[in-house]
Amino acid sequence: MNVINLRLQSKALIQRVEGEAQRLSCDPRQLAVAILSVVFKDEMVDGVLDGDDPKRFAPHYAQSKPCGVRGARQTKFLEWLTAKLAGAETISFSYKTAAAELGWSVPDTGRVARTLMSRGEIVMTRSGKRNHPSSWALAPAFSWGDES
Repeated sequence: MNVINLRLQSKALIQRVEGEAQRLSCDPRQLAVAILSVVFKDEMVDGVLDGDDPKRFAPHYAQSKPCGVRGARQTKFLEWLTAKLAGAETISFSYKTAAAELGWSVPDTGRVARTLMSRGEIVMTRSGKRNHPSSWALAPAFSWGDES
C-alpha cells in the first residue's frame, strides 16, 4: 500500500478545512481526501491550478532541497531570534512563546529550532524545568552570510 502523509501547517488553511468539514458534518481529513479524490477523478488539476505553480502556494512543503541550505522557516526563525535579541547576547523564551510569535505550531517550532541547533547556528540552554523558558543565542561563529 502506498501512503502519502500530508500535514497542514497553515492555520488559515486548517481553519477553512475545519469550518467546511463542520458545515458538511464530516471529519476534516475526510473532506481533504474527498476534495483530492474529486480533483483527480475528474482530471481537474489543471483547471484548479489554472497554470499557477503549486510551489507558489506551498513553498515549504517541498520534500527535496539541497542538503545544508537553510529553508524559509529556518531563515524566518533566525531573523525572528536576531530581532528578539536586539543586540543582547541571550534571551529567554519557551517554544510555546516562539510558536505564538512566529504563528507556527509548537512541534514545528521545536523541529526548526533543533535543526538550527544541530547545524550550529543557534545555541539553546534549557532551564531544567519542563515548559519553562530556555536561554537562546545565536552561535558565536554564526553570520548571516553563511548559507552552508
